[in-house]
Amino acid sequence: MQEAGSYQTSRIMPVPFINLDAGNMTTINSALTYAASECKLRNTSCIVTFDQPLFIKASEIVEAAEKNSPISSVIVRLGGFHLLMSYLGCIGSIMKGSGIEELRGSVYAQATVPHLMSGHAFSRSVRANFLTLVALFKCLFEKYPNLTSDTMESLVLNSE
Repeated sequence: MQEAGSYQTSRIMPVPFINLDAGNMTTINSALTYAASECKLRNTSCIVTFDQPLFIKASEIVEAAEKNSPISSVIVRLGGFHLLMSYLGCIGSIMKGSGIEELRGSVYAQATVPHLMSGHAFSRSVRANFLTLVALFKCLFEKYPNLTSDTMESLVLNSE
């Protein structure tokens, strides 16, 4: 356990621009090798962030690397935006068939609902999730007008 006030400093390092086809496996391999060698020089963990298409290819390269290869220790991470899109897509997938499509179809054009459910229309999908939350709370508070945060907490805890 660390003492209060003690911490480790991390470093975020941009790598040099690579003027090659980003989707090419050789280019991704070169970027991973460079990042791994720089991290080895500094004796630090190597975490590399990619967008979704490149993340899949980089993960395949790291997975296929031999155990003693410097690339095998690289941690490949999905970029924040694509991570959130995937999260919104998971919510849409779990909620599919629950009536949420009809709810969202009453606010948005019916043709955009599949894009909202998949998370690809990111801004609209975030807004649709907030609107859904507000609608659910409105229904909850209309049915239980004396509901307090304590009773809500006990409802949540008892449902687990």
